[in-house]
Amino acid sequence: MRVFPSLLIFAAATGLRAQQGEMGELLTARHGANGTWNLYMPSSEGLTWSKAQAFAEGKIDPAGGTGKKGHLATISSGAENTFVYHYLGSRIVWIGLTDDAKFPGAKKAKGLQDQGWAWVTGEPVTWTNWQSSEPSNNDITDGKDDDGVTIENGGFWNNRPNGAAGKGIAYRFMIEWDVQSPKPVAGARVIGAILPPKWPAPDPRPVEDPEKPWVCANTAEQPEEPGLADLAKSISKDWDGTNYFRMSDLNFRMGMTSHRNAFGWIFGSWNEFPANVMNNFGMLARARLRIPKAGTYTFDVHADDGFALRLGTHKWKAVQGSGGIDPCDETTLFGMLLSSDTDVRGVIELPAGEVPIEVFYINGAAEGCLQITTAEGEHLREGSTDRWRNLGYKPAANVPWPGVSAEGWKVTIPIPGENCKETAENALLDTIARVEDPAAKVTTGCDVIHFHDPECTRRTRFPGAVPFPNDPPGPQDDRVVMAEATLVIPADGTYNIGIGGDDLCALATSGQKWSRVVRDAGRGYARIDGDSISVRRSEKNVSHEIIGEIKLAKGSYPIRGVSWDRNGTSAMNIFAAPVGWPGRLLTKNKAGIEADIPGLEVLPFKP
Repeated sequence: MRVFPSLLIFAAATGLRAQQGEMGELLTARHGANGTWNLYMPSSEGLTWSKAQAFAEGKIDPAGGTGKKGHLATISSGAENTFVYHYLGSRIVWIGLTDDAKFPGAKKAKGLQDQGWAWVTGEPVTWTNWQSSEPSNNDITDGKDDDGVTIENGGFWNNRPNGAAGKGIAYRFMIEWDVQSPKPVAGARVIGAILPPKWPAPDPRPVEDPEKPWVCANTAEQPEEPGLADLAKSISKDWDGTNYFRMSDLNFRMGMTSHRNAFGWIFGSWNEFPANVMNNFGMLARARLRIPKAGTYTFDVHADDGFALRLGTHKWKAVQGSGGIDPCDETTLFGMLLSSDTDVRGVIELPAGEVPIEVFYINGAAEGCLQITTAEGEHLREGSTDRWRNLGYKPAANVPWPGVSAEGWKVTIPIPGENCKETAENALLDTIARVEDPAAKVTTGCDVIHFHDPECTRRTRFPGAVPFPNDPPGPQDDRVVMAEATLVIPADGTYNIGIGGDDLCALATSGQKWSRVVRDAGRGYARIDGDSISVRRSEKNVSHEIIGEIKLAKGSYPIRGVSWDRNGTSAMNIFAAPVGWPGRLLTKNKAGIEADIPGLEVLPFKP
């Protein structure tokens, strides 16, 4: 058969996260309406969603003097989402979102992301962060009542049984009281600005070095996984002129024997981190940027594990990804999920001329990496432009961009399986082989592979997704999609080619062997099997994106991709780039040679 016969079952992964808030400790943070301060308290034990909400409602405001009842935390921004997840320090945590009709405004969402869900407080749902394949629709047929919502790996949301029908798992949670105080609530631990207003004066004063413009200092290794704000305070308190070192480029990795866990777009050369630290530390790097003209710029940061970024006194205007803008200091963009890919894009207005830049980076255990790219204009989705360039990047003469032939893409979609009935592991290959069924619907001449369920409202990497061909209303469970085309390579070289999907995705270039996996959003489950790369879903809240590296001579090659979605909404895209450049969708008639562009120039740090 045409499909991928070697797809195997992969083992499960585990991960540890730091305990950032004491159980039962009162916290006050600036996530209330109109910049006010609310009260929060991490739970001391796990409960089902229904019991957690009832427990929270039984707790009256303990410090703000409002007499208000508590509730499961509601989320209105990426910053608050990060705060709740980070300060609970648990892998899965309940939040106060539900489609249980007993709460005002809620009704059965039936697997949709933007309908039926309501906050337990009745406040409007203005910000969401669903995993692309969630929410699932299990409650229709199996009685699980997936009416509660959790924050899980990477800060993404999932719906799970709420426990009201006796079926539910106990998870920890954050209680919130909407005290909306104009100042921090007395008696609670204040979650203030992440970075200090200014850093201590360097001693001795560093001499300018155009070859190594970044002046850096690091903390010692800590006994356990760190918190971003705590490490920033630590480096100021223990400031020591002997811990200075310099870097020529802030695009670095540490402890990585391969690029597979470095999740950024740019997969070219990397620097090894020069400091003699590895685990549980913070590092401050400072330099200057030369802004060629006044206007809007977007900074895209990928960090393993966390970061904070400040450009003088200029305030960030918008943000998208797994972080946010510090509510106590709008000049600071941050991400602190202690995630293998803390991925954040921030939009800012900058004047022409020189702008100071401060980057505070943290790494937890084992591997680490940092990549900062910029692009002119506003680009809240990473794939909305292919003009991302590393800080200090010097352009090549020309760039060879792959595409597909004038015939475009052929897309085959067999009849989906039965809704809410999961495919058995030993039947998966038979499920994928349905693309050979003569009754499968075939669409030819597609410009690109960039499809989604219209009900899938999570921000995908690329903008402008269209419905799957012949897509009926609502999500389809157990859906298989096969895409085939002729790949056109305009010049000999090494290329990155990738596919995004849900529970399974695979990509093959007939007869051409892949060199290695360079990105694996399935957390280590991707594999190479000759001319194919593939990945199976390892956890129920993981959507996959895999990118492989391959050497190809100028010419044309058959290429095919497969995506399989077990349940819920889904999306699929196929993209490529020469090694060292950001990806773009593989598009009909778009192969060719193009001129390169530079990144923002990095100048030596000045105190």
